[in-house]
Amino acid sequence: MLEVLEDAKASGNVIHRLESPLSEGQSVVGQLDWNRRYRHMQRHTAEHMLGQAFLRAAGWQVVAVNMTGSVCTMDFDGEPSEAVVSPG
Repeated sequence: MLEVLEDAKASGNVIHRLESPLSEGQSVVGQLDWNRRYRHMQRHTAEHMLGQAFLRAAGWQVVAVNMTGSVCTMDFDGEPSEAVVSPG
């Protein structure tokens, strides 16, 4: 499998992009990569925690998150300032 995509958050189809097409009626077996899944669970939890921290500190909403590589990024609807990211 090359990639997994969602049509729409929580209500759309889940699309699995494969290296080659499947034949109609072909049987497939899925296998969970637990280490990868656990990393995604940790990153997803961290995304929510950081999102809430910046929402409470600066009123910024999360507008985009990228967790596809080893470096995760979050985009907010506000501009960073030293006063917000390191108060005190």
